Amino acid sequence: MIANLRKTFSFSRLHPLFFGWITALLAIESASASEAFLFSPLTYGGISVFFLRLAFLFGVSCGILLFAKKRLFPEWIFALIALLCLGLSFIPGSLPFTYACRLLFAFLSGVISGCFGVDFFLGFTNREKGFSLAVGFFLSPLIYLPLDNEIVSLILLGLLSVLLFFRKAPAEKARSLPLEDIPEWWLLGLSFLAFVFSGSLCLSLLKRLVALEPSFLYSALGGGFSGILLVFSFFKSRRVYLTYGLYLSFLFLALGGIALFFSPDKIGLGFAGFFLSLSHTLGLFSLYYVLGVYTKKYRNLRFYSLGAFSSAAAYALSLLFSFYFPFSLQEENRYWPLLFTGVPLFVLFFTPILFKRQTAKDWIEDLRRNEVSSLDPLSSLFEEKGLSKREKEVAGLLLKGLTLRQIAGEMGLSYPTINTYQNAIYRKLGIASRAELFLLCHPLLRDSPPTH
Repeated sequence: MIANLRKTFSFSRLHPLFFGWITALLAIESASASEAFLFSPLTYGGISVFFLRLAFLFGVSCGILLFAKKRLFPEWIFALIALLCLGLSFIPGSLPFTYACRLLFAFLSGVISGCFGVDFFLGFTNREKGFSLAVGFFLSPLIYLPLDNEIVSLILLGLLSVLLFFRKAPAEKARSLPLEDIPEWWLLGLSFLAFVFSGSLCLSLLKRLVALEPSFLYSALGGGFSGILLVFSFFKSRRVYLTYGLYLSFLFLALGGIALFFSPDKIGLGFAGFFLSLSHTLGLFSLYYVLGVYTKKYRNLRFYSLGAFSSAAAYALSLLFSFYFPFSLQEENRYWPLLFTGVPLFVLFFTPILFKRQTAKDWIEDLRRNEVSSLDPLSSLFEEKGLSKREKEVAGLLLKGLTLRQIAGEMGLSYPTINTYQNAIYRKLGIASRAELFLLCHPLLRDSPPTH
């Protein structure tokens, strides 16, 4: 197991980025779900907590934009100012001054979270993305526990500032890509909805359900772990695109809404908690992973930063919705089941067309690899499997239908040498015949010749 971890992460290079990204994930979940965030009793009441959460979430968007560009000053300046604001907020003084310090601290903590988000999207390999998200979502049930949410959020945001001092930026850099050249705009819209529903509304309702009835915690945890297992089955098989996880998250969201609508008793609410938690985990895991691959493919953060700003605005609306329409076990709550049923069913009706179109896209193949590649799909497969230059040439000629003797004549090599190359190709690709070679490589021959 230790060997697998070493293969997954180079801890000497990534451990500050890894822990920073995990902490950022938990902080975003805390800001989305916690009704008490960052010293709320000492502020102006419920609406002031809303602005603290909103400042943090918009800070994440600003951090993505800021750290994707060439910096004029070192990153630790943000951590220093954030910790200074945190310290000033504890000094006895007027309430407006204390609240202003905490508001600035929340915003700068969001900027730091965006910094670690840039590391995730541009610096992590596919394997590292999957592993870090698994750890983050494994720890996310801590948000559901009946803990002191103000202390939890304080620890998370303070830890983010401290970790920034130990951060070493990855070598990957973003490049400028005009907005009109960024493909798949439908994915931005789907990301927007997934952030709103899976990222904010699901968490808000789950936290409310657990607060009203602690037994709902078990159904929520069951849904969360089921989501993690389902994602791992996708990730391990490599035969299922993780983008379908987004599609399934809306399906489970609709099932949760139906359970809320038709079963107001505790059993029905338990099913609702299970499906909503499953939707939350599956949706956000798939969303972060897919956008991470997509963003790194084009070395561009404009797509994601625009999505982050729109999602932060959507967070604001969803937080207001949760604030003004709280869920209650004693009162009728038709707006919650209608929202969770109507919008996901609308998405489920239209997205199959979009998912069918995406299978022809070159970047989607990167979801199945250990790392994003700028090569064509077939060359990327050969590169990942460790084929030598000669072996790639032989494989390309085999796919053209040439016999071993024809290949030997074309390359000016002996028959036994070509046979040795063929055996090495089969061994590295995990196959045993030319028929299996065609079955493996034929789907990758859409866009480019196999000899490259």
